[in-house]
Amino acid sequence: MVKRQPSWLKDGLIFVGHWEPMIYRRRAGQAGTDAWEHYLREHSEEAVAELADLGVNLVITHYHKGFGPAAEQDEYALIRQLRDHCHSRGIKIGTYIRLDTLAYETLLLEHPEARDWFQVNWDGQYPVYNDSDQWLYYRRQACPCCEEYLRWVEERIRFVIEDLKADLIHFDGVMPYLEGYQCNCDRCKADFRRYLQTKYADPALAKERFGFSDLSEVLPPVYIVHPYHPHSPKDLRELRDPVLQEWTRYRCEKLAEVHRRLSRHIRRLNPEVAVEVNTLMPITHNHYFRDGLDLALIAPENDCMWTEDSHHPELTAEGVLISRIREFKIGRTLKNIIFSYHPGENPADLKRCLGQALAFNAQTIGMVGGMPVSEDRWGSAPGGPGLPDSNWPTPYAIKRQWVHFRKEYAEHYLGTETMGGVALLRARDSLSYSMTKPHHHTLLWEQVLIQSGVPFDIIFDQQLDDLSKYQVLVLPSTECMSEGMLAVVRAFVEAGGGLVASGDTSARDEWKRRRPDLGLRDVLGPNAGRGSDPWHATRQQYGQGRAAYVSELLTEDDISQWHGLSSSAWKLPKNTNALRQAVLWAAGDRLAVTVEGPETVVAEFLTQPGKYLVHLVNFDLSRARHDLDIKLRLPRGGRVRSAVALDPDAKRPERLRVEREGPVMTIRVPTLEIYKLIVIATSGAGSAE
Repeated sequence: MVKRQPSWLKDGLIFVGHWEPMIYRRRAGQAGTDAWEHYLREHSEEAVAELADLGVNLVITHYHKGFGPAAEQDEYALIRQLRDHCHSRGIKIGTYIRLDTLAYETLLLEHPEARDWFQVNWDGQYPVYNDSDQWLYYRRQACPCCEEYLRWVEERIRFVIEDLKADLIHFDGVMPYLEGYQCNCDRCKADFRRYLQTKYADPALAKERFGFSDLSEVLPPVYIVHPYHPHSPKDLRELRDPVLQEWTRYRCEKLAEVHRRLSRHIRRLNPEVAVEVNTLMPITHNHYFRDGLDLALIAPENDCMWTEDSHHPELTAEGVLISRIREFKIGRTLKNIIFSYHPGENPADLKRCLGQALAFNAQTIGMVGGMPVSEDRWGSAPGGPGLPDSNWPTPYAIKRQWVHFRKEYAEHYLGTETMGGVALLRARDSLSYSMTKPHHHTLLWEQVLIQSGVPFDIIFDQQLDDLSKYQVLVLPSTECMSEGMLAVVRAFVEAGGGLVASGDTSARDEWKRRRPDLGLRDVLGPNAGRGSDPWHATRQQYGQGRAAYVSELLTEDDISQWHGLSSSAWKLPKNTNALRQAVLWAAGDRLAVTVEGPETVVAEFLTQPGKYLVHLVNFDLSRARHDLDIKLRLPRGGRVRSAVALDPDAKRPERLRVEREGPVMTIRVPTLEIYKLIVIATSGAGSAE
C-alpha cells in the first residue's frame, strides 16, 4: 500500500492545540475554579476568529484520553461546535487519541472486559503512566498485542472520522514499550517467540545467532535489581546478548506494525484525513532500545510527527548552540512534517525560534499557541507592581507578523528540496546496540555540520539505496555494518564519492560481532584506526573518490561512559577543524553552496526549479552579524540572475550584490539580525534543478 499524503497538507500548516478534555483536567487536579468558563471560551466563535486573524489553518482538539466514550461523550458537543466554527473559516480540525494508557476507573464501568487489555509486568504488576511530577496510577498501560483493544481503538477512530468529521488524527502515547517496563503477558511472550521463529526459521542461521536452533522456550529479557548485582536497562552501555538485540528489534517492529494498522485503517475510512503521531523524537539516546522506537519505520505510514524535546534554540553561556535542527532535518528525510512548540522568553527569543522553524522545518512553522491564542504571555516580561508596563509587543503580535510573512512569500517555502551535499548516516544497528560511542560521534558530527555552513542531510539505512545527490557520506563511528552496507559505501567512493569516517566505523558486523579488521580497510587505507592522530584525518584515494578517517572526537570532558549526549553537552569537539577539513577535502570542491560566517550563524540550503534558497539564522541574540558571504559554485554557462534577502522585520526585500571570481560567485549579506531568507535566481547550465 502506497501512502498518499492528504492534498490539503501541500499548502503548509500553522496550528494551535488544546487537547486535554475537562474530565482529565479535573481528574488530574489541574482545573481551577474558573476552568469551565475558560473551557467554553476555548471552543467559542471568538477564539476561532482570532485564529483566522493570526493565519492558523489547523486546530488540534481533545477527543479520546482513555476514559471511555460513556465518560467522555458529554464533551463531544463542544468538539462539534468548535469543528463547525473552524470549518466555516477554512480551518481544519484535528483530534487527540491517547494510545498507550487507559483510565480504568471509568473505562471498566463501560467495558468490564478491558481488564484483559492492560499490560502486565514480569512480576504481575500493572505498568502505569508516570508524569514528570506525579505518579498517575489511574492510567494503566495498554497491551500492544491485545487484539480486542486494537479493535476498540479502531472503533474510536471510525467514530471521530465519520461522526465528528476530523481532518487529522493526533496519536499521543505511542511508546508503551519503555525497556524494563514493557508488557510480559502471555500474549506478548508468545508473539516475541513467533517473531524469532519466523526470522530464524533456518536452523543453521538460528544456531549461528543464538548457539542453538530450538527457540520455543526463549522469553523476553527480565531485569532484576539484586542487592549486590544491580541489573537495570539504565546501566547497560552496549547490547551484546543476541536475544536482547532481537527483543529491541521486535519492540520497534511491533510498534511500527500497530501504527501501520491504525494508519491504514484511517486512510481506508477517508484518505484525506492526515495521520500525526507524537514520537517525542528522543534523538539524544538509544531510543531503539529504551523506547522501542525506530523513526524510519514509523514515518512511511505517517504525515506529521511531534517532537517534545527540550531543545529550544539557545546559545548558552558556555557557547553551546542548542537547536531542533536535527529533528527538522530528520523530518525532511523521512517526508514528515515536524510539529514543535514555540515558547519565547522575550521577542528576540521567540523570533529566533520562529526563524529556526522557517529555515529548517518543511511545510510548517509549528504550533503557535494554545486556545484562546491571544492569551499567550511572555514568561519574563518586564513590568509589575510599581514598574512601568512592558513596551514589548505581545507574543500574538509577533507570531501574526511572522505567519503573515510566510504566507506572503509562500512560494519560497513550499515544494522545496534539500540540496544534498553531505549525508550523515544515523545507522540503525550501530545506534541500537550501543548507548555510548556511536551516539556521541553522531550527535557531535551533526553539531559540527550544523555550525559549519555546509549543506547536509541526516539519512537512515533506507536512504543508502540512493546517494546520487550527495558528494560526501559521513559515517560517525558506524561500527555495525553488514556486508551489504560495506558494498554500498565501497561502490559510492569508487564511483567518485567522498567518505569521512570516525571511531570504530566498520569494526563489527550487523550482529555487533567484531571483525578481525575494519570492513572498510581497503577504502580507508592502512593508517585508519585506533591510534591514528585525531588532530589530522588520514586521507586516501580510492577509485575515483576520496576517503578520510578521524579516530576520535576530542571533548573537554570524558564522555566515554555517558548514555548519549544531552543538549548541554553539544559543544563543538576540540578537533572540529580537522573534521571540517576532512569533509571539504572529501568533497573536492563539489559543494554547490556554502556560507562563510561565525559558528553562531546556521544555514539551511534548499532548491526549487531555477532557485537556490539559503536560510540564515543568528543564534547569538547579543549582536547582529555583518558581511556574511554565500559562496555559490556554478558550472560553466550558469549565472545568477538576482539575489534578494527577505526578512520578516524588514519593510521591503533587500537586493544583494553578486560578485564572480572564476566558477565561484559571492553573495554578501551585509547584516543579519535574527533570520533572513536569501532567494538566488539562476539560469543557464548551473540553474538549480
